[in-house]
Amino acid sequence: MLENSVTTTVNNSSALAMWCTRWFLPLFLLPLPTAPPLFLVLLLFSLTIHAKPCFYCIVLLATLFVSSCYWQPFPVDTPLSNPWAHNITTFGEALNASLTASSYWESDQAKSLPSSIHPVDRCWCDFSSGSLFEPFNTSNWEIVSIMRAKGKIERQLKHDEAIQALDEPKDTKTDEHATTETEMPKTASPSTPSPGFSSALPRSGFASLRPTLWKLVQSLRRPGFDDVEGRLSNLDSSDPESTESELTKSLPLVRDEYDLRPFGIGVFIDFKWSR
Repeated sequence: MLENSVTTTVNNSSALAMWCTRWFLPLFLLPLPTAPPLFLVLLLFSLTIHAKPCFYCIVLLATLFVSSCYWQPFPVDTPLSNPWAHNITTFGEALNASLTASSYWESDQAKSLPSSIHPVDRCWCDFSSGSLFEPFNTSNWEIVSIMRAKGKIERQLKHDEAIQALDEPKDTKTDEHATTETEMPKTASPSTPSPGFSSALPRSGFASLRPTLWKLVQSLRRPGFDDVEGRLSNLDSSDPESTESELTKSLPLVRDEYDLRPFGIGVFIDFKWSR
């Protein structure tokens, strides 16, 4: 019996503790007020003095009032409290008219209107109007919300246009480069010497003497030194190739003197010298 009485007492005390909120329930059932902030503050103060809410009710009511300061986005077809014109009665139509006035739809990057609009946040008791004695201006709140949505859309448009402006020079340079490569005549790439040609090049000091030695062997067939001097006197006035071929054919292979000066070697060999 004692336990039952204690439980009943606790439940009754809890119910009585939360019963003080009955005076504030109409405030949550009614829409957000447009009365002056001073009137709303006096109303809350008088209700608090009359109801004397407990600590839990104060925390609950404060949380509920603060949570009213955030507004969820609503569809753009939501009607305006005061229509702007006979054909502008919703948030979407007002936003479209604002964008048309700013030449938004003339841009190539213009996009369709969003499906929802996020209004400017306002609390149950709003002090942002700057006056405690004037009622809340709902029409001005709607205009500010539409202007903010318009500014967000225009900033996104400028961002897209800036990105497009940065991409266009790259595309133009790519097209010009491709056109230049197409119209530009192809030039032969520098060829590398063939293996046979590179092998014929002199690779050492001995290899550079091969032409001289070959001429020396060919000169063994020439007739004599006197004849050579007579023929060499005509080198300046005759063709070198024809003179060389003529000397090569006329000199014998074995003789007493060998003059290597015409071949680039300052040596004269004389086998006729005797003691």
